[in-house]
Amino acid sequence: MKTRLKPRKITTQLLKQIELQVSRGLSQQQICHALGISETWWYDSKPKSAEISESFKRGQAKGLAKVSNAIYEQALK
Repeated sequence: MKTRLKPRKITTQLLKQIELQVSRGLSQQQICHALGISETWWYDSKPKSAEISESFKRGQAKGLAKVSNAIYEQALK
């Protein structure tokens, strides 16, 4: 039985969670499932909300920085 997910309000906590999940390399679909939000809400809200877009971009940058740093450290060894 498919449960209906409630749309969320954009809160500081939600933005932090989005950033964290993106930095871990999760796909947008996986982020929705991890945070319990509907994909419809996500895809509707992301282009309309600068806050969500910025959290997503910050998360991508943090994830890339972690991977790049790990590769750099490994190369130095």
